[in-house]
Amino acid sequence: MHEAPAAVEPAEFWSALWFHIGASPAGLVGVLIATVVLYLFFTLLLTAAGPRLVARPSTFTLVVTICLGSIAARAMLGNTPTLAGALVAMNTLMAMEFLFRRLRRSIRPLLQARRRGRTRFGLAGHASVIMADGALQNDLLRRRALTEDLLMVRLRGAGIHRVQDVALAILEPRGDLTVLRRGETIDAALVADVVGRDRIPPHLITPPEETA
Repeated sequence: MHEAPAAVEPAEFWSALWFHIGASPAGLVGVLIATVVLYLFFTLLLTAAGPRLVARPSTFTLVVTICLGSIAARAMLGNTPTLAGALVAMNTLMAMEFLFRRLRRSIRPLLQARRRGRTRFGLAGHASVIMADGALQNDLLRRRALTEDLLMVRLRGAGIHRVQDVALAILEPRGDLTVLRRGETIDAALVADVVGRDRIPPHLITPPEETA
């Protein structure tokens, strides 16, 4: 005769279930710390290299980005990924993003005021003039971690067929390219917070009487 399976005690069942979906207090604290550190690291990384990554993403760049995401996710969850650890990591990420968004909004006026006095402040996180009156601004281009070849790719994507047709090119904080063609002008208010605005020739600025 076969023996009947031993009954599982409720305490043993819940203990086994928690082993698979839960984590120890020390493990949850570890997930919290790892998530905060990696969030800060990726924030700095994207601030420095973000425009270059989105300017012309190649297959290699996409593969590296996916690998970085996988490594970060694995490092956040620790040795044994669990449901409790995943919930802590996701809530920490959302909380960090909320706090940093509020922080950026609160210090934006200060950054804008400081940028007006120092055109080199925060180049990677602000719009920059990279072409003015058809001339490349190589120093600002280098500080935004972009090459001339990548710029030419972006100009072609913007429908530019001749470099001489570009009156003004502004690289936006997220890597987008704003192109002003010959014969066009732009309001002074739209370039008030652009790094290198003093390099924009006066004839490219819309006269005040036309903006009224």
